[in-house]
Amino acid sequence: MHVEKEQNDVKKGEKEEYLAQGSVGNEERKEKGEQRTERIRSRTLTFHNALMSAKEASEHEKMRALA
Repeated sequence: MHVEKEQNDVKKGEKEEYLAQGSVGNEERKEKGEQRTERIRSRTLTFHNALMSAKEASEHEKMRALA
């Protein structure tokens, strides 16, 4: 009986340790995901700004041609 309780305690400790390791991994994955999202957002904004600059330049050329 005493041996079984001790074995159960060891298993419980191993399980808690395993779960703790998993939560650390989840935090790392979450952080990497947030960094990836920020990089994508930055690239999208850069592309959008370049696109808008090109559009404004095109409109400026049209106005100059009409003048």
